[in-house]
Amino acid sequence: MFSISHKEKIFFVEHLYLMIKAGFSITEALEVLIDEARSKRFKSILNDVLKRVTEDNNITWKLSIKAFAGEAKDTGNYLGVREDAKEEWDQYDQVEPPVIGDYVAVFFPHYDWKQYPYNYTVDFRPPSPGYIWDFNVSTNISRETVDMELYGTEQLPEGYYVSIIDLDNFRKINLENKSFSFISGKALIERHFRLLVNNSSQPETPTSAPEHFITAVC
Repeated sequence: MFSISHKEKIFFVEHLYLMIKAGFSITEALEVLIDEARSKRFKSILNDVLKRVTEDNNITWKLSIKAFAGEAKDTGNYLGVREDAKEEWDQYDQVEPPVIGDYVAVFFPHYDWKQYPYNYTVDFRPPSPGYIWDFNVSTNISRETVDMELYGTEQLPEGYYVSIIDLDNFRKINLENKSFSFISGKALIERHFRLLVNNSSQPETPTSAPEHFITAVC
């Protein structure tokens, strides 16, 4: 087992406390610390902690969506399926933390939920033949390339596919490299997407916006 210095221990405890107090989930906080850690030894320890925290035998599969815009990033967004999840709110869903400064944020809008309606950064669903997650990407950084990355598709059941629809332009996004990008506008912008997981590689593209849809300010 690796050991870490006293300075690294202080860095870990103080920053973990501040991020959780600010509304970050334990998973998000650990991922930020892994990105910021300078020593390979400390990164290895934090990765092991993160693995232990996220291990859960009830999870059937999960995907991660990450966003990057300039120096800003949002990497702690998860969707997936677990045996004991519910269609709407359950104890495994985590709200989106507040944004600070220049930011990019990914979240699942659930103001239609009867219990705890809000934006969420983690959303698990019960087993089903097919799944739909609407998610938004928001940033206050103007005229910047926003890079989106998708992880975890290798966990999907055999014969299942992931598709993402751009709800602002009603088109299917090319996910050949499990990534895509767009350019932010001149002011606060919010883009809207729909992620589908099912046994069809050619999902039907919607022709109208979903409810609770807010047009981006460009």
